[in-house]
Parts: sequence; structure tokens; C-alpha cells
Amino acid sequence: MLPDIPHEEAIYVFAECVVEEDNYLKTHGGTLYNDLKPTLAELKKDYFLAVVSNCLCDYLDSFLDYHGMRPYFDDCETFGGTHLPKWKNIQFVADRNHLDAAVYVGDTEIDRQSAEKAGVSFIWAKYGFGHDIAAKYVLNSITELPQVIGTVL
Repeated sequence: MLPDIPHEEAIYVFAECVVEEDNYLKTHGGTLYNDLKPTLAELKKDYFLAVVSNCLCDYLDSFLDYHGMRPYFDDCETFGGTHLPKWKNIQFVADRNHLDAAVYVGDTEIDRQSAEKAGVSFIWAKYGFGHDIAAKYVLNSITELPQVIGTVL
């Protein structure tokens, strides 16, 4: 990420950025999609919900705590917690919770590939960061998720 400075210095700068990012999240949170919380509350009535992320542990903890979102999720796993690739963490969460079927909602090609490698269905959140993802199931808005999950499962 910082090719013009010595490797050791780049590692130090990156580590400091991680600390500052975590501090920022603890006090400012992030931007939530419109209707995210009501949609999660609706899904929580019928489904097991988990977060699998490539972030570090503290990042996800800070985000969930700031926004009061822990009650919506039954489990969470991060790269920072396991140092495993996303697809392995998807499998890990599914196995750990004895899930018969799982769906991964993501917004990038890496998310799609990870779900495929993990052997779970994928729903593309088209309103996110990724572009032109080849997915069978697509969300144009978070509010469509309950209906689409009903179709997938």
C-alpha cells in the first residue's frame, strides 16, 4: 500500500492507520444503508444472521457497538479473528452453527467467489461497491433482502 517507503516503515504506518480507523469508528460509526435495521429485525424473526468480514476484529466490534447492531446477529467472524480467507470463514461460521443451508450477501466479486468456494448461495448487493457481478440473485435495495432470501432458501 505504501510502495515508496521502506517495508518496516510501511508496516508501522499501516498499524497506526488501523488504530486511528478503529478510534474513528468508536466515535463516529459509519454510514448505514437506509432501512438496514428494520430489515435485519424482520430477517431475525426467521433466520440465523451472521457477519463474515475481511476486516480486523476491533473494526467490526467498533462498528456493531456504535450502531447498536449486535442484537441483530447470532454470530460474527473476521479475518482478524481467524486469519483465514473469507470463504473459509463462511464455512467456519456455517459449520460452527450447524447450518444446513446458508446464503452470503455481498457486494464484490471477491464476495461472490468466496460464497461459491464455500458452497453457499450468493446474493449480490448491487447498491454496494462492486460492479457487473455475475449473480443469480440481485438486490437493488436492502429492503428486498427478505423476499430474495425466501426465494433462495
